[in-house]
Amino acid sequence: MGKSWLIEANVLIRAHLHLNPDELSDEEWSENVYTAIWIENRYFEKLSKILGG
Repeated sequence: MGKSWLIEANVLIRAHLHLNPDELSDEEWSENVYTAIWIENRYFEKLSKILGG
């Protein structure tokens, strides 16, 4: 239960970047988590504008 953030980060990498997080080095993993979070935030920013928010 304490590692839910790790699971969520891996899901973001898989969903947005289509990479297997298990095959990444620690440095690659951290860079890709940052990128995946950025993509996720941009997605919801654009969606809120489309929906009138």
